[in-house]
Amino acid sequence: MNGGQDPSQPQPATPPPPPPETQARGTTNVRVRRPTPATSTPPPVVAQPTPAQPTPAQPTTPVPVQTTQLSLVMEPNVGPVQTSVRFVGDLPARARMRGLEVRFSGASPVRATRVTRDSFYATVPSNAQTGPVEVSMGGRVLWTGGPFRVVPSDSGLLVPVPVARGLTGKVYRLNGGTQRLPDLGAQGQPFATIVVPNLAVNPRRFSEGFPGIAADQGSLVEWFAIRFEGTIEVPAGGAREFKLFSDDGSVLYIDGQKVIDHDGLHVASAKTAQVQLSPGKHKIVVDYFQGPRYYIALELHWRGNAQEAWQIVPPEALSR
Repeated sequence: MNGGQDPSQPQPATPPPPPPETQARGTTNVRVRRPTPATSTPPPVVAQPTPAQPTPAQPTTPVPVQTTQLSLVMEPNVGPVQTSVRFVGDLPARARMRGLEVRFSGASPVRATRVTRDSFYATVPSNAQTGPVEVSMGGRVLWTGGPFRVVPSDSGLLVPVPVARGLTGKVYRLNGGTQRLPDLGAQGQPFATIVVPNLAVNPRRFSEGFPGIAADQGSLVEWFAIRFEGTIEVPAGGAREFKLFSDDGSVLYIDGQKVIDHDGLHVASAKTAQVQLSPGKHKIVVDYFQGPRYYIALELHWRGNAQEAWQIVPPEALSR
């Protein structure tokens, strides 16, 4: 044999070639990176300037209100000068401490009286005119309302009433042809409010219309109703008789109970009833309505027993 390898013997394994990325250089293996195949490179992202954002509104601290705005109801809003007007609404304590002033149109301010947590009074000055009413304190106007309509004094209907005395009357328009009193408590805002010392309107012709009605509102001589409210003071307890005289319909309530029902369309006439009452004050409501023109009447009488003469309930017994 020539020294060659015996083909019958197993041949030694041929060492694997070096990794393609490695080439021998002396005794040091040097790693060579293959070129990366070309790929589509996305365009570089260019930072866009951030648009200026509006500065969010910072919450502002509420500025203390320098004046207290009042929510008031003025009763009445029609009457002659020297009428005592009641203002009803929640009053701040400082208003009760520092005092309130009321200015009627055309007159100087007058001081409010009988100021409580929810009401006060002011008397209409002799030189007052029809117009708005302002309530102020310390020179700041807290409420403007009205108007208050100044009308001539009428000895049988609208007369000056002392502070807190009399009954408040809320006036409502009715549909023509009304046969009986509607539920006046559900009629909404009254057309006008008045105050009367008592109910002593004897039968009379009513052709000039309701006092204080603006010319553009038309004459109110028929188809209206009035709810009179207040308290009645009974001097002695026991049985007491009442007589309700009216043209047209009327109903008397005492402490929420119907005492006399004289409702409907009718000429001037009366109904009576007896009721047991304790001495002192009781809530009273008299509903009245005027049907077709032209005559009206409304009187409330009382007496202690059948042996006494009837008399119209005096102003001293009524308050609002």
